[in-house]
Amino acid sequence: MNTFHVRKTGDVILLHLGKGDDMLQCLNQAITEHKIKNGAVVSMIGTLDKARYHMIQTTEDDPTNGFYTVEGPIEVAAGQGLIIDGEPHIHICMATPEASYLGHLEEGCRVLYLAEIAIEKYSEEELTRKKDNFGIAALSWKERDKTE
Repeated sequence: MNTFHVRKTGDVILLHLGKGDDMLQCLNQAITEHKIKNGAVVSMIGTLDKARYHMIQTTEDDPTNGFYTVEGPIEVAAGQGLIIDGEPHIHICMATPEASYLGHLEEGCRVLYLAEIAIEKYSEEELTRKKDNFGIAALSWKERDKTE
């Protein structure tokens, strides 16, 4: 286990998405506009009429992902994750009247009525993701220039 102490949190950015907005596209737009290098999506709720997500399919060291699309009235119960180096890694829990779904948020999650996302911006910690022995992008400190 590695521990990463974030010394200071910053602003909280709240997003209100309307009918037809794509959740991940809007999140990426907010990351760019608000210059979010590192942070966390601490809340994500709303309704969708189309959802796209992926999840692992195996327990092998080299995991395979399955990509899924669900259509119909979908309630987003929760979404959360980290933004590291400006890249979001978000997990989403959602349900239709018939079933529940969860996995990694993908582009194509289209808002039905509204969605709300809260982003907590971290101070300028030097965090990144580096591939581990299994090819998984794991949290890591950025290597500092030796001349600093």
